[in-house]
Amino acid sequence: MRPTWNPVGDWFSGLADDAMGNMAKAILEAMSQMVTTLSTFWVSMPTVNLASQDGTTPATSSPW
Repeated sequence: MRPTWNPVGDWFSGLADDAMGNMAKAILEAMSQMVTTLSTFWVSMPTVNLASQDGTTPATSSPW
């Protein structure tokens, strides 16, 4: 039979709840950062020069 007032058990229970809550918050924050990074990384990628300097003819050399 469980006692109605158990300060040590209540403390451990609260500690475990806090730890699980903090871990869940950390996981959600990491997932949010991952989604943000994966959905915006392409914005900073360099573009390929498809025309010559005068802009009228296709470029003859590859930028890579």
